[in-house]
Amino acid sequence: MNLPMCYFCLRTGILCPRCQEKVNRGELTELDFQVAKALIELEEKRYPQLKKVTYHRAHRENDLLIVILSGTGNTIRPPWSRIARLLSERFKANVRLVEKTSNLKIVAEEVLTPSRLLGVNTLWLPDGSEENTIRVPKADMRRLPAKPEVIERILVKLTGASVKIAFE
Repeated sequence: MNLPMCYFCLRTGILCPRCQEKVNRGELTELDFQVAKALIELEEKRYPQLKKVTYHRAHRENDLLIVILSGTGNTIRPPWSRIARLLSERFKANVRLVEKTSNLKIVAEEVLTPSRLLGVNTLWLPDGSEENTIRVPKADMRRLPAKPEVIERILVKLTGASVKIAFE
C-alpha cells in the first residue's frame, strides 16, 4: 500500500523529521496514522487487494469517517464494503471509502450511499463563484449516513466546492 507517511514511522509511532514536518504543516493528523495502520493490518491479514491502493487522507466529522483512497478500480464494491465494515467496528463510526477524484457527483454518490442521488446542479454566480446543489429524494432522508449539515461540511472539505443538499 502506498502511504503519505513512512512505513517505519507508522509501525513504531516515532516520527522521522520528514513525517513530523508533514504533521506540523497539517498534511497529516493522528487520525491519518490510525487509519493507515488499520489498513496495513487488514492488508497483511486478509486483503491483499490493498497492496495496489494508495491511501491519501481520512476525515472524521461526528460519527462519519471518510477514507480517501485511489487505485481501487473506480468502484468501492466488495471486498471494499467488508473493509469498510471492519474499519467501522474498529473506529466506532460509519465509514465510507471514497475514490479520490475531483468529480463532485462521484464523491457525493459514494458519501451518500445507501441514499440515492438524483443529480447535482451547479449555479454559476456573476462574481465567478459557483454553488452546487445535491438533490436527494425526500424518501431517502432517513437513509443518509449522517445529518445533512455534516455531509455538506465533509463534501466541502473533500472537493473544495460550495455544497448544499436539497430534498425533493
